[in-house]
Amino acid sequence: MAFTQWIEPPKRERKANYAVDAYFRDALRVSEPKIPKAPRPPKQPNVQDFQFFPPRLFELLEKEILYYRKTIGYKVPRNPDLPNAAQAQKEEQLKIDEAEPLNDEELEEKEKLLTQ
Repeated sequence: MAFTQWIEPPKRERKANYAVDAYFRDALRVSEPKIPKAPRPPKQPNVQDFQFFPPRLFELLEKEILYYRKTIGYKVPRNPDLPNAAQAQKEEQLKIDEAEPLNDEELEEKEKLLTQ
């Protein structure tokens, strides 16, 4: 008679999965905002140093990038990590301000160098 009432076992408690990595990523996010990267022109070929393209191609691509930044009115931000940030900013901005578009010969040369 002592067993007339059945005691139901408690519901199973599932082990909680904690996203510890996400917590610490958010909790330790104390870094300062990063300097935005300078814009690149659309449809530019992806060239890497290890691909051994001729150095002249890199010069032409750099010239093209500088002219694109000039056309969109890009202003170089000051990088506080550099010891002479103001001087570096002025030099880079001067390169952009004096940039000129690639002429027809340079465009042909660029296409030729890309196919090598």
